Amino acid sequence: MLDGLKEPTVFQGMVDSWPASKWNPEELKKIFKDKRLKFRIGRKNFSDVQWETECFHQSATMQDFMQWLEGNTDASNPLDAFPIDDHWCYMDYKYMAQIFADQPEILKSVDWSAFGFKGRGGKESTMWLGSRGASTVCHVDTYGCNLVAQIHGRKRWVLFPPSDTCYLYPTRIPYEESSIFSRVNVTAPDIMEHPLFKGSHPTVVELKPGEVLYVPRHWWHYVESVDPVTISINSWIEMESDKVERISEAVTRTLCFLMMPSGDAQTNTWMNPTEEETDLATNLEYIRMSLNASSEKGANATPEGDRKRTNSAKVNEPCLKKVKLMDDEVIEKNVKQNVPRMEFTDYIKCDFVSNVSSQFKNLLDSKQDVSLEDFVRCVTHPETVAVIVDKLKQQAHQHAS
Repeated sequence: MLDGLKEPTVFQGMVDSWPASKWNPEELKKIFKDKRLKFRIGRKNFSDVQWETECFHQSATMQDFMQWLEGNTDASNPLDAFPIDDHWCYMDYKYMAQIFADQPEILKSVDWSAFGFKGRGGKESTMWLGSRGASTVCHVDTYGCNLVAQIHGRKRWVLFPPSDTCYLYPTRIPYEESSIFSRVNVTAPDIMEHPLFKGSHPTVVELKPGEVLYVPRHWWHYVESVDPVTISINSWIEMESDKVERISEAVTRTLCFLMMPSGDAQTNTWMNPTEEETDLATNLEYIRMSLNASSEKGANATPEGDRKRTNSAKVNEPCLKKVKLMDDEVIEKNVKQNVPRMEFTDYIKCDFVSNVSSQFKNLLDSKQDVSLEDFVRCVTHPETVAVIVDKLKQQAHQHAS
């Protein structure tokens, strides 16, 4: 059963009955019609980590996207400014309940009940549509576990266990709620700048159409589209442990916005475009509500204002309890593989990894002053936040008694 799976696991034959499993670009063109979709556009052959703040963002129709894929655009196409030879496009992390708000029947095309989540469908899922090379920066989701169904095309997943956090140079800049990013470009690692990365234990999965990947809680992952067009659907499942994680996220948010340069151009690089800046009073209220929710027994309460992923992942019972509803025989029959970890020396031999190391930095470079960004990285490091959360919980307990 899923509650016994501690490693990434690939399932097959679990979503064949989904109407969405038959989706392809042509089918999506019929479904979306003239609806404008928001794409994130990145540059190919980018040697460093390509943060979302460094990407372009453009709205376009499915027809525009398909013409762009064919290299057949003109000035009337909003994607014309981004040649496909040099760029990739990604409609990423879009709630199906929002993009199909005017087509609620489409939400029935997804059904996670085979995994023990009866009643969970498109309303609780997000959709991803990308071109070859479209990628998500290596990160860890602080909330829940994840089920990802590959609908069309192949995607490559590079995953790292929670114990590898110390090798992945975690950062909260750019800030995004519930996402801790890695400063390492895992497909072109700079070993001179990030020497600890050599101690990591990657797991590589090539997810094919019809397969579902289970991503356990707090596993790091980098994702890249391998084929010309990829379509994926996922659902984040809340867990009982999210109560404490919400306190950590509220503390991190408060620290980030306290030190973020207000009204400065640098703010655009410190905060992902999907985030909205909140004032100190609001952030302290988030902390208060998270502490209260953490002390509640029973349902996994979600504080009002905890915006990210709760729409797609909200359930009234812990993930691990719910998944027990899944039949053991079904699991055994449909598990394709328990994906093994790799030694780092084998990982860098993979054909998609270029072992790029910078030149030795001169002595002056190694003695640079500590920047505000360096300071914020330290203050918002998960280990630092964990200490603050412990102190807050102690104080809350003292006040209660």
